[in-house]
Amino acid sequence: MSTQNLHADRDLDLSNATRGVWLVKVPKYIANRWEKAPGTIEVGKLKITKNQGQKAQVSLSLSESVLCLKEPGEENIPKDHRLDVSMVTKQTLGVFSHYSREY
Repeated sequence: MSTQNLHADRDLDLSNATRGVWLVKVPKYIANRWEKAPGTIEVGKLKITKNQGQKAQVSLSLSESVLCLKEPGEENIPKDHRLDVSMVTKQTLGVFSHYSREY
């Protein structure tokens, strides 16, 4: 792909603009394992429990495949994690991706 093609003007696809998106901050040790994971494996599962009149409870259970992606001497990490849900109000957040190719 030439450099010129990388910077060509394109239409922005907004067909999914109304779909909700979650921004999740995870501990560095989880992010490090996710970075090591090949794109074809399941990294974990979210479980959302909502009781009437209460805030949703969200838990993350990491897959065995991710738990096994450790370097020699690296400590084991917990399989199950509780995520705190916060409301982001009166803010506009945007998510963009940029293709960068190293030469």
